[in-house]
Amino acid sequence: MGEHEAAVQFIKVTREEVLKFLKAARERVVIAKTGYFFDEVEALIALARQNQIRCDLFVDTSENAIRYGFGEQAALALLQQNIDLLHVQSTNYIRMAIVIVDNAVMVYSPEALSWEKAPEKMEFPNGFIGGRELATSLYRQIMGEPCSVTLEGVNITLEACPVVQKAPEEIRNELETTLVELEKNPPVDPATLRMTSMYRNRYKILKKTVYGVDIKTKTIPLRPFNNLMPKTDSRLKSSWNVLTREDVESLTAIHEFQQNLERILLECTIEAKRFGDLICVENKLPLEEDVNWQVKLLKEKLGKPLEQNSAGDSLASHLERSRIALIDYLLPQAMENQGCWDQLFEHERSLKRKLDAKEIAEGVAIKQAVETFVDAKLRFPDAQGMIDKIRVEYDYYDISDELLAKQEFMDIIDEHELQVREYEQGYAQEASMADEFE
Repeated sequence: MGEHEAAVQFIKVTREEVLKFLKAARERVVIAKTGYFFDEVEALIALARQNQIRCDLFVDTSENAIRYGFGEQAALALLQQNIDLLHVQSTNYIRMAIVIVDNAVMVYSPEALSWEKAPEKMEFPNGFIGGRELATSLYRQIMGEPCSVTLEGVNITLEACPVVQKAPEEIRNELETTLVELEKNPPVDPATLRMTSMYRNRYKILKKTVYGVDIKTKTIPLRPFNNLMPKTDSRLKSSWNVLTREDVESLTAIHEFQQNLERILLECTIEAKRFGDLICVENKLPLEEDVNWQVKLLKEKLGKPLEQNSAGDSLASHLERSRIALIDYLLPQAMENQGCWDQLFEHERSLKRKLDAKEIAEGVAIKQAVETFVDAKLRFPDAQGMIDKIRVEYDYYDISDELLAKQEFMDIIDEHELQVREYEQGYAQEASMADEFE
């Protein structure tokens, strides 16, 4: 393939190449780039003082330019001290580098050294160099001169972006503000960064807790009532099962919820035996939405009155029957032990006065007192209170290195051919010598 004359030439730009290019200056240097390094600024000061070369510098004065590794804090301070000598201008968000030396121009893409290291071998150029025509055109545009361009054969309109010129005092203030912020919160030195392997978990361990659904175990302690008796009968129960086995079996809504919960878990998780359930992080939200919807349906069904629910899912109806049965169980004991009446009527003082005045039948008064005792002292549950307690809580745990070291856990991972982590390369700050020994 033969050579041809080009308006620009691709090049590989390094810091060393930039310094070499600058030192070839004889008349002028114009640079616009995000940040500067200390040796670059020193070279420019030498060119301006010793060789009387005109230097015009444009710099991004935001602290992020330093934090991202486009330049050095010390270089920024040196620029502030030499604003007039180097004719420093500021602008925001420069992300390309343009270096004009006499009648040649170098344009390249600088590295953000805080997260990217310059490659040892560059297979594709990161910049190009051009001659007088390109250098003159870019110089005029950088200096704020309006211009037009004709794109041959291409009908396209691009918005011009003139460079704003600022007063030196304004630039000093910007640099001072940035340097103060960097002093208060120093940036990480890219030289202290090391390449490291980072990962994110594709799977987590889910441990769910269901509250308020296992109502077959709900009991009420009867000790407050039994303690009213002068001599406790051994036949008295110590607690009351709020719902019988038959009651629970008739609440089909609970069985449907449990079946749907099991189905959702099978679809969204993988059983990991004693470790819990494994869930792909992408399935966390769908699982919670599905389960929470089932909880909502369960609450609606259990809250329906019996006449609206032929399937027997009315929790209130079952509870009322249980409450009446409890009152019927306690009433004979209360009737037989007149010595407990003072305490039994603690919440029914007006009723006790009526009983003493024989304004109400004894059986009616005792039954009403027992009812009040069951509600106020024994706190017999109401349907809405039990329904409100129904909920599912989700706890997610990262898969630790210690867990991956357990053969039992790895057997589960291998059985299901899971990739529990995604690895990638990144940079982390090197620990200092002092940190290593803490």
